[in-house]
Amino acid sequence: MNFIIRTCFLYTILFMTSLPITAVMVPVYKMFLTVGLYDKIGGLILFLTATSMPYGIWLMKNFMDNVPVELEEAAWVDGASAFDSLRKIIAPLMFPGICVVFIFTFSGSWGNFFVPYILLQTLDKFPASVTLYQFFGQHGMVIYGQLAAYSAVYAVPSIVLYVLSQNYMSKGFNMAGAAKG
Repeated sequence: MNFIIRTCFLYTILFMTSLPITAVMVPVYKMFLTVGLYDKIGGLILFLTATSMPYGIWLMKNFMDNVPVELEEAAWVDGASAFDSLRKIIAPLMFPGICVVFIFTFSGSWGNFFVPYILLQTLDKFPASVTLYQFFGQHGMVIYGQLAAYSAVYAVPSIVLYVLSQNYMSKGFNMAGAAKG
């Protein structure tokens, strides 16, 4: 869709993707203490969602730009509403892009060590990426057997997600012939 501040909005999104998390963690930490979100799983989820949205929006924009407008216009000519054309025409074509964005954002959040380590204090609330750090004991003592087992279990969700979405990601990237000019 075209709107007046589109370019400014997209450049703002692009700028937000370039900010490193470490640059904003001190103010975020202070804000979480002030607002009362420190050591709360909901606050961590909110922060990880907010920081992954600019990247997801920018990536989805690139996928959306490849969907021919003619397909949506043809659905309108056939009597479909804007919501119907979005649900029946655009969304199925966008599903590979949605899978890609989901995998990248999940991987970024699942493997993130720094943010949960700073924003959570209770050991029971630590996610798997921070719990993995607990296997490195004091004075350089490492429990290698448990570390290897936990690492294998830690990798399972990412592997399962990749295997399940691989079928969808390989389809739909080439929309050649979808609209003839």
